[in-house]
Amino acid sequence: MFETDKYPDLDDYYEKKHRVVLVERGKVPPVLRLRGHNPHESLMYDRRYAPYFRRMNFLQFVLNFKGTPPWMNSVTITALMDHWRPETHSSHLALGEMTITLEDIAMISGLSIEGRALTWKVKSEGWQQWVAGLVGVKPPPWIHETKKDLRLSGVLYLWLRHKIYECLEDASPAIMERYARAYLWNLMTQVVFQDGMGDTALWMFLDRLRNWDVKWSWELAALAFLYRQLYKACMRSKPTSSLGGIVWALQIWMWERIPVGRNITVAPEEPWEWPFDGDEERYPTIAHTWANVQVSITAAMGRCKAYISELDMLSYNQVNWSLYMVLRQFPLRYMCFRDQHLWRVRCPLI
Repeated sequence: MFETDKYPDLDDYYEKKHRVVLVERGKVPPVLRLRGHNPHESLMYDRRYAPYFRRMNFLQFVLNFKGTPPWMNSVTITALMDHWRPETHSSHLALGEMTITLEDIAMISGLSIEGRALTWKVKSEGWQQWVAGLVGVKPPPWIHETKKDLRLSGVLYLWLRHKIYECLEDASPAIMERYARAYLWNLMTQVVFQDGMGDTALWMFLDRLRNWDVKWSWELAALAFLYRQLYKACMRSKPTSSLGGIVWALQIWMWERIPVGRNITVAPEEPWEWPFDGDEERYPTIAHTWANVQVSITAAMGRCKAYISELDMLSYNQVNWSLYMVLRQFPLRYMCFRDQHLWRVRCPLI
């Protein structure tokens, strides 16, 4: 029987609702569904968008995350949830506490920490008109007579793809800017700020893309949003439970640091297409190391039990504590195999 006073230093509210309650009762909580980038709901990238993204320090993020996302091991993330504590925003392990930090988000995603804090109040009244002004297409009104519209301030990804998929070659600068903004809005809400429904681009993030020359601390917002999603997910134990936020970065962080459920990486299916001419914003991030991984076919339930046990027995020496270093170049001669995993040689920026 679960004892509410077993961990006196932790909050009783979380102790009663945490997923770990099922583990202590000998049960395995359902595997979480990871919400993230869906290539079938994405827009077509155009190289002409690059000047706009560069002005807002988004170019490196876009170039690294615009493609098809790698297969993510939802079972390892689920096992991590059973060690996550919302009081400290960290995983409580036998070796101590571990968590994804601002440095991890920066090296994996390429998002910038510099800029204004991304905190504000957004009014939903008239948001359709604002969307029309910023991306050139007005969302359709809700016409169902009996059901309430659950998307009070956002549009469906599929609707956005249908209306603004690809920019014409002879588009004017004004139209090009709208398409670039729509592309970034779609990508950001899919990769970083995925909502609970998993199919909606929220208007409030488009509101902060209106001025390309205003810098926002998107990296800080991404980590805060992920912490909030982890806080909610660690208390979800239904078969339909999910995890949003920048789960792509969380998965890569876990592969980089913890040898539990780490998938073997293979050579990327497509080489890095951007020239290395000293432009750091076109360099690949740590995410490119894990662009192509082998998919595990072992039953999820069996793997989850094994991963929970491995995390319980994880020692300090098994964790990769090495610091990230900026890559100067990324040609094939800097690729090497080590311990059956594909690693990049991380060279300091010269």
